[in-house]
Amino acid sequence: MTFAAGVDTATVSVNILDDGSDESVETFGLVVQATPDPDLTPDLPNNLASASFTIIDDDAAGSTVNFTENSDNEWIEPTGGAEIFDGLGGTDTATLDLRGWTAGINTSTSSGTRTFSSGSDSLAFTRVENFFVIGGSGDDRITTGAGNDGILGLGGDDIIDGGAGIDVMDGGDGNDTFLNVGFGEVIAGGAGIDVVNFDVSGETTDIRINMSTGEGAGGSWTGIEVIRGSTGSGDDEVTIVAGANDTNHIFDGNGGDDHAIADFRGVTGSVSTGTGFNGNYGSGRFFSATQSFDSVEFFEVERYTIFGGSGGDQLITAEGDDVLDGGIGNDDLRGGEGSDTLIGGLGNDTLTGGGGNDIFVKRPGESDDVITDFTKGATVLEGDKIDISGYGFAFGEVAFSPEAGGLRIILGTDSILLQGVGVSALEASDFIGLTTNVPPSASAIDAGSVSEDGSVVEIDLLGDAGASDSDGGTLGVTSVSAQDQNGAAVSFGLVGAVLSIDPGQFAEALSSGESTTVTVSYTVTDGQGGETPNTATLIVDGLGGPFTWYLDADSDGFGVDDAATNQSAYAAPAGTSGIAGDADDADNTVYPGAPEINDFKDNDQDGLTDEDNTAPVADAETFEITENGTLVLPVSSLLDGDTDADGDTLTVVSVSDTVNGSTSLDDKGDADPTNDEVIFTPDAGYDGPASFDYTVADGFGGEDKVTVDVTVLGASEPNNGGNIGGGKSGDTLIGTSVDEKISGGSGDDLINGAGGNDSLRGGKGADVFWFTSDPDADEIADFTKGEDLLDLRSILGATEHEDVFAFFDTNSDGLIDGADAFSFETRKGLVLELDGDAVSGNAADQVLLKGIEDLVISDLGDYHLL
Repeated sequence: MTFAAGVDTATVSVNILDDGSDESVETFGLVVQATPDPDLTPDLPNNLASASFTIIDDDAAGSTVNFTENSDNEWIEPTGGAEIFDGLGGTDTATLDLRGWTAGINTSTSSGTRTFSSGSDSLAFTRVENFFVIGGSGDDRITTGAGNDGILGLGGDDIIDGGAGIDVMDGGDGNDTFLNVGFGEVIAGGAGIDVVNFDVSGETTDIRINMSTGEGAGGSWTGIEVIRGSTGSGDDEVTIVAGANDTNHIFDGNGGDDHAIADFRGVTGSVSTGTGFNGNYGSGRFFSATQSFDSVEFFEVERYTIFGGSGGDQLITAEGDDVLDGGIGNDDLRGGEGSDTLIGGLGNDTLTGGGGNDIFVKRPGESDDVITDFTKGATVLEGDKIDISGYGFAFGEVAFSPEAGGLRIILGTDSILLQGVGVSALEASDFIGLTTNVPPSASAIDAGSVSEDGSVVEIDLLGDAGASDSDGGTLGVTSVSAQDQNGAAVSFGLVGAVLSIDPGQFAEALSSGESTTVTVSYTVTDGQGGETPNTATLIVDGLGGPFTWYLDADSDGFGVDDAATNQSAYAAPAGTSGIAGDADDADNTVYPGAPEINDFKDNDQDGLTDEDNTAPVADAETFEITENGTLVLPVSSLLDGDTDADGDTLTVVSVSDTVNGSTSLDDKGDADPTNDEVIFTPDAGYDGPASFDYTVADGFGGEDKVTVDVTVLGASEPNNGGNIGGGKSGDTLIGTSVDEKISGGSGDDLINGAGGNDSLRGGKGADVFWFTSDPDADEIADFTKGEDLLDLRSILGATEHEDVFAFFDTNSDGLIDGADAFSFETRKGLVLELDGDAVSGNAADQVLLKGIEDLVISDLGDYHLL
């Protein structure tokens, strides 16, 4: 059958075969189960709270009551009015079915007669020893005698008293009260707030009463919300479950070593502790729920176990080894004397153990607690202990942080402050529940060998060792050291668990063919106190070297010996040399034994500068000049033909020893020696031979002096060839048919070489080189593009510059011939032919413009070609 939600009652008929003979013991059962199965869904609210049943033998129901001298079992239903029954002899049992009395039932006794009445109806019994009374739906007061009785209150707020004997009492619905409950009796409270008043003070055995399990004093007490009474002289234990009943529980331990358990976990709010006096029991310790108003009064109890409520509880006990569990809220727990166990529970709790060897229990997620009087013992078995078994920590996982107020123990995200504790840490013996840590495992590492010039060797002290921890600890390394085979310390780096060794540190100590063994000693840790020593070995092989290399910035093969730039290596680093001694590492012409060149430097570092210089050689010059004229000679015309074996640049540094005239060196007022001029002026009215000397220098101490012969021609004498020089202003200089050197000097000069292979130099100014006949193989030494002009009108007969082309000496051999790969052409492709034969390479018709590599020929009008 299915029970309704809440509280429900059902009657089940069990029919046993009635064949007129006694039966053997029959066995039947009643299973009451919630839906769904509470074992599978313990958190659902529709689980079964409690169930009870009573067996009623109703075989005699409806039969005529007939007590005899024997032991009779009679079923009696009131018929109305006052009815009287006499059990006569034997031990009789009367089953009273009073369900028809709904207005309430009362019980009275007088002179051995027990009367059950309701209104004007009554049942009176004499000499009936046992009763089984089925009450009505009203508020019944049913009392039986000394027999083994059964009372079923059904509905209403009933008061049930089974008297002496081993009774079975069921209050049914309503707020029922059971009186004079003794040892071994069975009580079923049913719905409502039911109270058991018990007295087993005469018992000497150890009594167990547990409201949460339904265990009574030697019997079963189910559905009971309140108990009050005394136990005997045994070591008794009573568990009281407080609720929202607005009532009080009483337990008097009487004699013995009694243990009282008060469970306030089902109430809302906090629990307070106090002491008080009860006229029936004397002084006691009271625990009260501040919101549900349930209280528990204990008298003559030696030990307590108190479970607090959902608020901030204050639980205080005195002597005895007590257990205080604050549960939810910020609780204040005080154990008093004795070896107590204090459990703060959720919230930030304050725990005081008092005297004795106390245990403070800390569980994960229970925030930050304070222990006010933690005391270490003189031995590991004495003193207070902290139980952290719920964390599964090894001692190495427990952290300590000294504070001004004491020592804080850090357990993951939780902590405990031990007030007044001055040590920096506790010991493992101060804790309960530490896991037994297995040290980590690791294998010795063979890191192989490396040459002293090899790269830095990295050794993973954990990974290369195959380190592991069966407890899942966090691995690390400590106490790391390294030494060679002679015990000398070896330098190393350490990042995390990776050790690095530079084999180069053995370069000076090891020679070729030698080696050393480096041993690294360290300890593998698991973060939980477990440690395992381990080693790693590395062999370093020696080599020849390293060598010292010197910085050779100018790459001349010689470096500078400087400790700041010297490098030690087995092979030459870039930019170095194995030879030192360079005095100037920025100049690759200066090094020991370098060839000496003219550069004002001591190239070979022998202490002498330009000692291999060769003096220049000046060639003799001849010039002609007209009487009373002035010969202006650019120094370039004098230097033309002068030579220097070292290839040094030559300059004219002085003129001297003038004969039949005067000579000066004009430096033009600047520092450029190439634009200097030598000016010769013959004596006035003089004609005939004259001369002067000029000195040429190479700038490195070498000089040569040579005489220049000058022929001063009379006004009517012809020029017989040779050197012709102009003056400072614009001159017209015309050569002869012989080979000549003609220099214009300063000014805008008009120069005509006439016949012969002439060397022409315009000097400064915009000069015009004028050709009136084939130039043979003339050369212009200083033709300036954009300034000087070539006048070819007399020999070309050309009318436009498109008819003029030129060959260039591209291989610089002094000839324009088939070896020259480059030719400059104008638009029509004709060759510049001064003799009109259109054949390149003919020396008779060439004009050499020295230093000119390209030329744009433009028609300037009047047949001037630029």
